[in-house]
Amino acid sequence: MDICDLPKPVSDFLKVSDFSLEECLIDIKQFDKKFNWNDIRSHLVYSTMKKIRQYHGIDNSICDFPNHYTIPNEALKNAHYHGGNGKSIALEFGTFLTPVGITYSFCDGGLYFTKKDVKQHWEARKHHPEKHIINIRNVGFGVGTKTIYSICDLIFVDNERGMLFTGITRKNKYY
Repeated sequence: MDICDLPKPVSDFLKVSDFSLEECLIDIKQFDKKFNWNDIRSHLVYSTMKKIRQYHGIDNSICDFPNHYTIPNEALKNAHYHGGNGKSIALEFGTFLTPVGITYSFCDGGLYFTKKDVKQHWEARKHHPEKHIINIRNVGFGVGTKTIYSICDLIFVDNERGMLFTGITRKNKYY
């Protein structure tokens, strides 16, 4: 996927048509679900944070963008533990950054984000009743979903791709 393939609500949110491609950061990574969760998190999330700092010309030692860590960390954790219908398939994580804000995309190959009722609940920022409880500490209680709901300016579910997009603007206090 590239900036031209973004769903219209995401493209409009980032005001993609207002900027040249040189003003946009696009970074898409895929990992096999068999990877250790800490490896996935450190490689994807930390490398993304570094790119955001570079994009803004910020020294790594003076800013850590904590909410840019929280959003992808939570969504990737959910994708890793809950996604893929129990199959070991690739996790896809995308970062799209313009001068207006940033969006993240997440795809785990599962069916959850292909469901219309899931789209309606997530975009309305309402609790979805479906639960996938696993026997891992601090996973499966919905706390992370509430965090995503409260931080993000954009939540968009692309049912056709089974993909979640989250976004925040630079005006957002959590940016």
